[in-house]
Amino acid sequence: SYDFEVLSVIVLEGDYSNQDIPYFEGMKSVENPIYHSVGKNLNTKKFVQGAINVEDGSYNNTLSRARMQEHLRIRPHTNYSFRHVPHGLNFRAIYLYDNNGNYLGNPIAHELKGTFNSGEASYLNICLYTDNDTQITQDLIDNVEIILVEGETVPTSYEPYKSSILSR
Repeated sequence: SYDFEVLSVIVLEGDYSNQDIPYFEGMKSVENPIYHSVGKNLNTKKFVQGAINVEDGSYNNTLSRARMQEHLRIRPHTNYSFRHVPHGLNFRAIYLYDNNGNYLGNPIAHELKGTFNSGEASYLNICLYTDNDTQITQDLIDNVEIILVEGETVPTSYEPYKSSILSR
């Protein structure tokens, strides 16, 4: 399957059967296309100090927790698997949000690996914590390794985000 985003739509009204409508095949009309590949790992978000409230999904400034700086876009009604490789931080929970940013709940908590279905969710966030509620250091945040895979039951090894500009 392929993901794509429609940036604009032109609506033609009337009879265009005898009109010359320009079109292209392949990438003839595309200038400097950028190819993005995330490997199998969907987690490309940076973690920052702070927590997520389990009751309403809001952020707070708890110093012993780390969360993704931004929500990660996911597909609704899709199975996902995840694995957390602990490097001084423990896995707290996955938090799901709908397309409007409304909190839907957290299907996975306090596990090192697992699977879940996104249901109505279009976004997720992840929260981690330290032992004994000690303050999280930047070094711990920089070494977070969360592997999130769409549609698989066993997370594979970490593959970093890759991007390149294609040439014609």
